[in-house]
Amino acid sequence: MQAAHNKKPGISRAEVIVAVAVVMLLSGILLPYILKQRTMSRRNMCEYRLTGLGYAALLAEKDSQQLPTYRTAWPELHISPVPVITNDRIVGWQFSLLPYLRLTPDLSTTTDPDADAPRVGPLFEHFYDYVDDSTAQAQQRLHKLYLNDFVCPANNPPQIDKGILPGGWNSYVANGGLPDAVGSADSIYTVDSIANGLFVDDPALSKHAGQRALFGFQYIADGDGLDSTLMLSENIDSGKWTDTSQAALLFHWQIDAPLPAGVKTPRVLGINIQRGQAISGDIRFARISSNHVGGANVIFVSGRTQFLSENIDPRVLRYMMTSRDAECTWPGTTISIFE
Repeated sequence: MQAAHNKKPGISRAEVIVAVAVVMLLSGILLPYILKQRTMSRRNMCEYRLTGLGYAALLAEKDSQQLPTYRTAWPELHISPVPVITNDRIVGWQFSLLPYLRLTPDLSTTTDPDADAPRVGPLFEHFYDYVDDSTAQAQQRLHKLYLNDFVCPANNPPQIDKGILPGGWNSYVANGGLPDAVGSADSIYTVDSIANGLFVDDPALSKHAGQRALFGFQYIADGDGLDSTLMLSENIDSGKWTDTSQAALLFHWQIDAPLPAGVKTPRVLGINIQRGQAISGDIRFARISSNHVGGANVIFVSGRTQFLSENIDPRVLRYMMTSRDAECTWPGTTISIFE
């Protein structure tokens, strides 16, 4: 009796095994759910940031009555019909959106100086700083700027866990349609086929300065419609948002081998093919891609976002990339691309 009284209570081996089994069971049930929620959270945040870019583009178009070009010169574009090109003011389409980012639709938002209540977003200071100062220091400040507005959380810079935010990191590209390879000796593609894509090179930066391929939302609305035409998408191989090359800032059709007549057949690269296989700026990887499972986020000109499946029919994607299907012709010709 005395021995039984002195025996200390404890957890038996069987109870430990049962407890471990329960923990493992719960982990097996909850862990996939937690990972799925984390994945969806990143995808939703990416969609939210795309929505912000789309709204900024809407405000920019409202002020200037034209879409930002994928490459242009500041500040001369807004005070001269033909920009005066300088060596230190050439910027990409995302720079044009800085004054409009982080503004909300419930506010009277405009940067028009003649408006009753001009309003700009908090990033305008960076925009103004660069436009107002053409020094090398201003360029360096811009190129070192990290803005999470341009970053998908599923495409974070690898150093971010160490607190390092590399300037210019970018996850988003604009609809460039057929590549504009003006200046290439073997290219037939010029800026005169504006129905084949949305974002074009500023004409003053090309050899076709007399052909002003600038257009706004009304052009698209009168064609295939704002809700049927892609504006922006993800691309994990894009260049920095401060880059100015089309391969770094746009998603394109892919150009295959030339046909006997010297015309090249365009096709749309599949979504998420060859993930992360390119060096930024490679025209072969100027396409829609993401680190999301199963597809990528896009936004249409209307502001509608969608998660496009990577299994989408390339022909459907091609029609989404063109603003006026009926007017899509080989540059410099009247021959339809879709024939």
